[in-house]
Amino acid sequence: MAVLASPVIVTFTAGADLSNAQWRFVKMGTADGTVVQADANSRVIGVLTNKPKLGEPAAVAVAGVVKVEAGGAITRGQLVGANAAGQAIPATAPGATWGGAIEHVAGIALENATAGQLVEILLSQFSYGR
Repeated sequence: MAVLASPVIVTFTAGADLSNAQWRFVKMGTADGTVVQADANSRVIGVLTNKPKLGEPAAVAVAGVVKVEAGGAITRGQLVGANAAGQAIPATAPGATWGGAIEHVAGIALENATAGQLVEILLSQFSYGR
């Protein structure tokens, strides 16, 4: 297991009730300065580290090593992206067709995990080009 390093935390405003989304991926909300829970294949901005309700400060890890809830089996070294619940799932490389491929990567798993476990990842957001 990797050592949990201090991630870079940026404070946003919760654009929805995120009290049940701690340790899940978030994305930018519709209003400036807000975040909401990420959904499938979202362009992730980071991982929520607190439990804010609508309008409250949302502490988001945007860089570094952080824990995120796994939405399925993850193998150390895999690239991960968001599922419909904002959990980490293995990213799939794009092929000849884009249907179903995770094209927005949120990070790299630093350890193995199963669904529901917290897994350490190195946040490294990027998108596959089209």
